[in-house]
Amino acid sequence: MKENDEKYIKECQELMLYLLKYIHDLCLTHGIKYTLEAGTLIGAVRDKGFIAWDDDADISLVREEYDKLIEVLKKEKMPKDIGVYFPEDKDEFFDFNVRLYHKKVIRGDKDSIELYDGIFSHPTLDIYVMDHYPEDSFKRRMFVLKQQIIFGLAMSKRKKITIKKYGFIEKIAIFILSKIGKLFSMKSICAMHERASKEYLSSDAKFLYGTGWIPEYPGFFYEKGLYENVHLTSFEGIELLVLDEYDKVLTIGYGDWKVPKKTHDHVTIVTDL
Repeated sequence: MKENDEKYIKECQELMLYLLKYIHDLCLTHGIKYTLEAGTLIGAVRDKGFIAWDDDADISLVREEYDKLIEVLKKEKMPKDIGVYFPEDKDEFFDFNVRLYHKKVIRGDKDSIELYDGIFSHPTLDIYVMDHYPEDSFKRRMFVLKQQIIFGLAMSKRKKITIKKYGFIEKIAIFILSKIGKLFSMKSICAMHERASKEYLSSDAKFLYGTGWIPEYPGFFYEKGLYENVHLTSFEGIELLVLDEYDKVLTIGYGDWKVPKKTHDHVTIVTDL
């Protein structure tokens, strides 16, 4: 890692820790259960802090808790240096995740500033939602297919699409859906996505599926019980919540997560879509 990269990561992680502390205190105040997720969860249980190269923070909540948090975020008077990124309020689309961000700009490259309303020029905390997922294989395919169609509609709101990375059928689907998507506002598409994601919320579904990111079938899904219990753990000198059964969750998503392996950074995320 170059010296300027080290300075960027150091500053980014200091500000992300501030965002994590804020969201933890907010959830604690309102009785909302969350867990660190993805690379942030790996760092917590393996390194007691951030992975060395990690430049974003992640938490997740099951739908019932997520909806509580979103309601609080929409009403809460935020600190002057923290903003909330709601996809439905934007003209440009990256994904359906709500994000907290520190208002300090730490990345000044053209793509980070110009794409996706500049969200990736700031330190961010991604808020993932885990939705109820059916047991029946056909229902699962239909659930994810709806997610894919709605995601395709939302791609009409992208400033640029790297079409060459997709297969032939995907290219056709993206071309058609991104044209149809221009007929709808981003707010309308986000409302479609929320309705589709909550399809099995009132059922006794025993599984969970993350609906904020790019939908895949078969994608990663988890037994609902794995997300029921959390505990405090030390993270960069503060205490944050992690899953009791983090090993099972991380193994599903990452395989041998105990071996450090760099997958991406915000440079590749911003420019590859």
